[in-house]
Amino acid sequence: MTLAAIVVVYTLFIVFEVIALKNANQKKQLVVYCILMGIAFTLSVLIVFDVDIPSIDRLVGDLIMPPTGE
Repeated sequence: MTLAAIVVVYTLFIVFEVIALKNANQKKQLVVYCILMGIAFTLSVLIVFDVDIPSIDRLVGDLIMPPTGE
């Protein structure tokens, strides 16, 4: 039931936004929107199926903090 609700909500968001972006001839924004919505949808479905999603804390910390040699 939850998966069906997620699919319906994401479909509604995508339909309305894609139509608006197409009418405004904003191709770059449309591509970025589709990529981000695809990532968000994938993560939502994984959460519904109780998949353990690793935190990106360590990756972000490694990118921001320079290596200390430890």
